[in-house]
Amino acid sequence: MRIGVSRCLLGVRCRYDGRSKPCAVLASELGKYAKVVDVCPELDCGLGCPRVAVDLYDCAGDGIRMISKEGVDVTGRMRKWLEKIMPSLRNLDGFILKARSPSCGLGNTCLRSEGNGYVDGLFTAALKKAYPKLPLVDESRFTDAESVASFVSELKGKSLLRRVESGVRELLSNSPACHDWDHTLRVYNNARRIMSMLEPDQEFDELMVAVASLMHDIGRSKELQDEGKTNHAAYGAELAPGLLRKWGADDERWIQNVADCIRSHRFRKRDGNQSPNTLEAKIVFDADKLDSIGAIGIGRSFHFAGRVGARVHNTESEALNSKSYSVNDSAYREYLVKLRNVHQRMLTEPGRKLAEKRHEFMVGFFDVLNQETED
Repeated sequence: MRIGVSRCLLGVRCRYDGRSKPCAVLASELGKYAKVVDVCPELDCGLGCPRVAVDLYDCAGDGIRMISKEGVDVTGRMRKWLEKIMPSLRNLDGFILKARSPSCGLGNTCLRSEGNGYVDGLFTAALKKAYPKLPLVDESRFTDAESVASFVSELKGKSLLRRVESGVRELLSNSPACHDWDHTLRVYNNARRIMSMLEPDQEFDELMVAVASLMHDIGRSKELQDEGKTNHAAYGAELAPGLLRKWGADDERWIQNVADCIRSHRFRKRDGNQSPNTLEAKIVFDADKLDSIGAIGIGRSFHFAGRVGARVHNTESEALNSKSYSVNDSAYREYLVKLRNVHQRMLTEPGRKLAEKRHEFMVGFFDVLNQETED
């Protein structure tokens, strides 16, 4: 893990007055957990140490400028250095910034203008633009060793999540629309919504849910290729541990729990399946099922039917007496054998609430479809 830090926080004498501004707990604890990448924008861009202090000014049409107490505009020098340094910070997992600094302030740098106000320092603004998902904090967060350990743990989770997202997106790059990255992202967002609706006293591992929801369909391509012979949930659970280790997870028990969430998310029970036993697994199950019903579920069903060459519509008898991947494996068949029952199988209270509206819409759609095809 690589964490960037404003250099003065580590006790290095690099400030305008030739002094440091150490955060003792960062200086003593951070290196135990990560490779520290220290940066002092004002020194590194060539302003020297000691140097004349600078401030940020709102110069109307010229935007925010960095100007010294002597009136020298050093904005161009800083921006030239920022363009050079940004690519080297690409692989950071987070950055700890010096509060109120003209370079490193995180929304708390004083802007010298008619109305004053507070903004990001120039370095911070450049970081946000170059790496919008990079976690940024300032030293005010750190009061003791435990706060440093907590921050590093949080960063590890976010770093893993980014790697999982990138890896799964690549794995699903050639998947059909009914089971592609867009579907996975909807399931992930469904899971987040369910978690936000749970009661405060319900404890769960948010990272586990996020990772499992992103990885739930990693075994799907094989099931599609062999027309259902493979149980994609069980196969995905076999693939997950190796991928998670590759992407940086190192807690074996946690890895196996993620695999269990993947294994138990399948609606139809068959070889290798198990029922969701943990709250995390139940959230992932419900999140996936929500994307199979309602308007989006209807769309996905017709897309799948089109892929296998099935009819646009058929009778109930034709649908129920047909097999998967056959000419009668229509969207209506999927509705009859699965989708109309999904709302009754939800495992969390938020999942049940979210499913009801989607179920009602879906039932109405297929009722109208039947009326139109019978007329």
